[in-house]
This record gives sequence, structure tokens and C-alpha cells, in this order.
Amino acid sequence: MESIDKAALEIEKLTLENRLLKLELKERSEADLWKHLSRMAPSLATLLAVAGFVFGIAQYAIEQSANRKSSDAQAQRDVEARDREFMKPLWEKELELYMKASEVAAIIATSKDAVKRQAAEAEFWTLYEGPLIIVESKSLSRAMVNFGNCLNKREPCSGEELVRRSRALASTMQVTIQEAANMRLSEFSQNKFQYHH
Repeated sequence: MESIDKAALEIEKLTLENRLLKLELKERSEADLWKHLSRMAPSLATLLAVAGFVFGIAQYAIEQSANRKSSDAQAQRDVEARDREFMKPLWEKELELYMKASEVAAIIATSKDAVKRQAAEAEFWTLYEGPLIIVESKSLSRAMVNFGNCLNKREPCSGEELVRRSRALASTMQVTIQEAANMRLSEFSQNKFQYHH
């Protein structure tokens, strides 16, 4: 029996030593983890600092891009406002000339008064050869030429044809006015004849 008691004590001793070793291992493991983490702390801090720096640069780049876009949009609005301001007197003069040309064409096409018609023809040719050249579009120029061909007898035109061409001229002016309403200064001369070429 003594040998059984010895064996039981031996087993109990081994069990306690085993528990003690487990506790020591656990403590070492936790200590090693903290040691490992404390060794990694400078690297983690550096990594976080670099990540923060990169994030800051990216944020700065995004803000700069947004600022450039905003600045470009404002510059574009300023150019458009300047164009509108510059074009306004030109549009007003264009409208005035178109109305006058339409009026004299209508007088020529419909008036029975020879004196009134002759004065309107003279005014038509003045507009045709001068002021309208500055503002007329290519399509309006064609309509003016078509009407003028009836007046100068290049084409035989009845009274009905003259009225039709007068109306076509007015309709072309209407379209041209609408097109010019949103025209930019840089676009102004693109749809015009250049007679000096």
C-alpha cells in the first residue's frame, strides 16, 4: 500500500507541477505577446504616421482638384458674362437691322405706292451692301441674295414670288435671331461670310 500511496503522491506532485508549468507558460505567453507588441509599437506608430501622411496628401490633392474645377468653372462663367455684355449691343443692333430689312422687303413686296417702294428698294440695297454684312448669318445672306435677285431682275419674279421671298427672308431672320441668342463672342464670326477673302 505504501507503494500505492507513494505513487498517488507522485501523481499528485506531477499534476501540481504540470499546473504550475501551464501557469508559467501562460504568463510567459502573455508576457511574450506584450513584449512582441511593445517591440512592434514603434513600427505600428510609424505605419500609422505614414498612413496619416498619405491620407493627408490624398485629401489635399482632392481639395486642390475641387478648387481648380471651381476656379475653372468661375472663370468660364466670367468669360460667358463678359461675352454676353460685349455681345448685347451687337445683338440689339442685329435685331434692329433685321427688323428694318424685313420691313423694307415687305414694303417692296406689297406696296402699290411707287415712291414708297423705290425708297424701300434703296434702303434694302444699303442694308444689303453694308450694315447687314456685319451681322448676317450665311443662311440670312442667302435669303437676302434670293430676294435681291428678284429686285435686280436676275431672276424673273412675279409679285407672288416676291411676297414669298420676303416671308422667307423674315423667317430666316427669325431663326438667325434665335441662333444668335446663345452665341458666344468666339462663335460670332464662324457663321458669317468673310468678304475680304
